[in-house]
Amino acid sequence: MKPPIYLNYLHSCIEVTVDLRTPDNIYDVLDFFSSYLEATDAPKTKPLAAMNVIPYELYDWEALDSGLFIEWKTMRTSTAPEFNLKSRLFRLGDDEHFIADETRTNIVMNKQENRVDVYFSTESSIQLIELIRDLIVKNEESQGTLILHASAVLVEDSGIAVVGSKGSGKSTMLLELLSAGDCSLISGDKCFITVTDDRLRINGWPDYPHLGAGTVARFPALRSLVEDVYGLDAATMHPDKKILIDPARFAETLSIRFGRGDYALDTCIFPRFDSASDGSTLTSVKHGGADRLLDNLMFSTDYYQTKWHRFIEPDYKKTKRNIEKMNTLLRGITFWEFTGDLKIGASFFEEVST
Repeated sequence: MKPPIYLNYLHSCIEVTVDLRTPDNIYDVLDFFSSYLEATDAPKTKPLAAMNVIPYELYDWEALDSGLFIEWKTMRTSTAPEFNLKSRLFRLGDDEHFIADETRTNIVMNKQENRVDVYFSTESSIQLIELIRDLIVKNEESQGTLILHASAVLVEDSGIAVVGSKGSGKSTMLLELLSAGDCSLISGDKCFITVTDDRLRINGWPDYPHLGAGTVARFPALRSLVEDVYGLDAATMHPDKKILIDPARFAETLSIRFGRGDYALDTCIFPRFDSASDGSTLTSVKHGGADRLLDNLMFSTDYYQTKWHRFIEPDYKKTKRNIEKMNTLLRGITFWEFTGDLKIGASFFEEVST
């Protein structure tokens, strides 16, 4: 086994030990988290799990014969087929065995020992990514961290959140911001909000770009990437058809700089894309902006199946208290609505910062 590494994020830490015989795609998993989670040789807080990554072939199938089959478990549901994950749950003593045949991944959890063993194959990358994200999300919710359905960029030291439901143009506007200004990417789809006594702080979260074909076709570099790598012509597809893009290729293609860290949330923009429009209008939102932002808070139950394991069960007491605090602190944030084709002019950043 290699010496353990510690993945640190806000209030969370996971100890990860990798067997030297594990397939090399384990490093793709670690790279996926590298823009947001800090990997260290020592933990920054008490690890919420000791995770051992072991070759799939070493799983003891004979021992499972004495286990008790409980039920099928849905671990994650998504509009992207790659993220629809199911497993069979067996109990063997204090161990819970999750057998995910489709991805050739077996996960053994022991809450009493704070241990998670992942039997990892060349097909296990997304399964392990989702497991790590699941554990951290549920721990952060218990610590009072709020999850906002939003994209965000960093301009100088100020966080700008782009908030909206699916189809509002959130991803299109994010890409316009990254293309038009000297800014860094904080997050592409979900932002983690921490509440201090006097400020809201925004943090990024690792995700896979899952973009509509209409958005991809709008940006030549993305359109070429999708055509070259996936053999798809976004311009001929229905504009709402979603395309899942490898995050490393996405970042390289657009020369994205990541703003990893904890930043003040100062500005919120609500996009409203209108495909028939030729131009865009920026309007200050004087009333109701805070309520619109709060309507876009998310919980793990929105996209993870909370009860698929008992290793971490979210406690929402701190979260509920922080939502009340957030409602007060939102008075210090500037809200804007951006309507039209969402193309950004030269004065946009100056306007939203006033």
